[in-house]
Amino acid sequence: MNKTKNILESIKVLEVMKEAEIIDEKTPVQEIIKKFLDKKYKGIFVSKKRRVVGIITLSDLLEVLRERKKISKLRAKDIMNKIISIKKEDNLSKAILIMNIHKLDCLAVIDRERFLGVITRERILNKIAKNLFSEKTPVNKKIETNVDKLLKILKKGETNIKELKEKLDVDEEQIESWLKILEEQKVIKIERHFGKIKLKYVR
Repeated sequence: MNKTKNILESIKVLEVMKEAEIIDEKTPVQEIIKKFLDKKYKGIFVSKKRRVVGIITLSDLLEVLRERKKISKLRAKDIMNKIISIKKEDNLSKAILIMNIHKLDCLAVIDRERFLGVITRERILNKIAKNLFSEKTPVNKKIETNVDKLLKILKKGETNIKELKEKLDVDEEQIESWLKILEEQKVIKIERHFGKIKLKYVR
């Protein structure tokens, strides 16, 4: 197990998360665009009656502009998306996996359904760099794991754990851990027939 993998699996999300920017659901989109330009946010969370109910990313704003909608009439609730979250006690390895699955740069951090903050890809990368080197070294390169290879294999068609072990060269316990997360995120479907397990990509 290499040093980077050790770091990813030993550090909890709670240690890397930060306070999130939260706006009311009635905030005008024009104001939201200004916030993104001023602060370079990865995502801004939307609240309704003090409860976080959605997220707006740069991609959401660009899509609004692409569709040439009348921005002056739009509010946060009109363009927000469902929150993808992670628990505070989960490790960074799981955070990266979920980000890669959903193609996101940030995740909401929760504790028993209570919103705590946000964890971003950039903060994870800098945390890794800080642990690998004596000085804080900003890293901009996207982290890719064996899970990316796993997803490519699953997209090609049905497979099983034995085939995955051979192709990825990792132990069965690790593969089962990844598959459990992918099933939780509704990316794959695990079918069991007479003691045999078949894996299907359902996205």
